[in-house]
Amino acid sequence: MTNSDESLKQMTRALSERVDVDSAIKLLLQMVDIPSPTGSEAEMAEFMFEQYEVLGMRSIRQELSQGRFNAVGVLPGRGGGPSLMLNGHMDTSYRGDEECLFSPGYKPKGFRKGDWLYGLGVKNMKCGLAAFLTAIQAIVESGVERCGDIVLAAVVGEVEKAPVDEFQGVEYSGYGVGTKHLVAHGQVADYCILGEPTGLQLGVGHMGSIWVKITTRGTVSHTGYIHRSRPSAP
Repeated sequence: MTNSDESLKQMTRALSERVDVDSAIKLLLQMVDIPSPTGSEAEMAEFMFEQYEVLGMRSIRQELSQGRFNAVGVLPGRGGGPSLMLNGHMDTSYRGDEECLFSPGYKPKGFRKGDWLYGLGVKNMKCGLAAFLTAIQAIVESGVERCGDIVLAAVVGEVEKAPVDEFQGVEYSGYGVGTKHLVAHGQVADYCILGEPTGLQLGVGHMGSIWVKITTRGTVSHTGYIHRSRPSAP
């Protein structure tokens, strides 16, 4: 084992010891309690800025439109190394008041039941933002030195929505508008980790997308769970 390998093991151990799981869960449930449907992410962004201040990070407010902005935090390194961006979206797929979504898991009120956490956005993807903040807190508290900057980009408008026909307005301004604005206005890094839930499987690329209009009827389901969805209405 080389000296660099041993140093890496020591650093990993120091960081792991600083990770407080209970605090991470509490942080996540606080996030879930903040309604942030697409187009209405401002309160969630302000929450992120509060966390950046606690961690000693430099805050950058990127306004896309009036009252709607990306919340970026930067933890500076000492220089001479690559930068790392941690990217995650603040918007949720639903508002929480839809009549067809009556389960508590679709409401902006987080709660814990055994080993499970419930609430709107708890998985997609406020869990990623809470994990990022927890990791940065561990880095800060451990005193581990870094050459490159760590950038946490909490972005608006990721959810798969886009304005079409009568569906207009900021609530349909999604599908990556926040990250597009992010990089187009100077917030870039050498490497990026996107904290979407993947079942702990590493994804190194994206399949891309194409927009088409299909009119149909039936039950609502995410394509990721189509294998266990109910059949559409006849």
